[in-house]
Amino acid sequence: MRKNNVRAPSSFLCLLCLAVWLATPIGCTGRPGPEDNSGHDTSRSGAVTAPFDVAITDAVNYEGGDATDWKKFEIAQAGQVTVDIYWDTETVLGEVSLHDQYGATITSATHDRSGQHDQITANLPADGLYYIRIRTTGGRSTYSIRLYLGPPRESGQMQEDPRPEFDRPI
Repeated sequence: MRKNNVRAPSSFLCLLCLAVWLATPIGCTGRPGPEDNSGHDTSRSGAVTAPFDVAITDAVNYEGGDATDWKKFEIAQAGQVTVDIYWDTETVLGEVSLHDQYGATITSATHDRSGQHDQITANLPADGLYYIRIRTTGGRSTYSIRLYLGPPRESGQMQEDPRPEFDRPI
């Protein structure tokens, strides 16, 4: 009768496998990912309505897991739209972009870190639903955003719409 020569793996091989497994990153860094705490407005489907001619305040925080906010608005006819954004933290790596109903980018602006104000303007070709994406790829900032029909206006004092849910440190 012939015996199979099956040998148990050596202890060295077991230790090597264990070391490789332990050294493999598995997402347990203790820090949230860029969107882990974003809530419903992290995508177009959860976009918050942005009224015209009213400043609304929100915040983005890359390291805190809230890197992206989406806003939405509807226009009744084709025309020019302007978006003003004021960042509380000048050094944030921010971006604001305007998207059509399918998510295609119409225009965007990377935050000019030499100041707090950025602006985008676009001629929208048709009535319908449009989206604004505010995001950071580094840093955090509270921001105020105002949307209006027509060409850019002189920047001035913005009248904020109170948002008590954002009266918290970021």
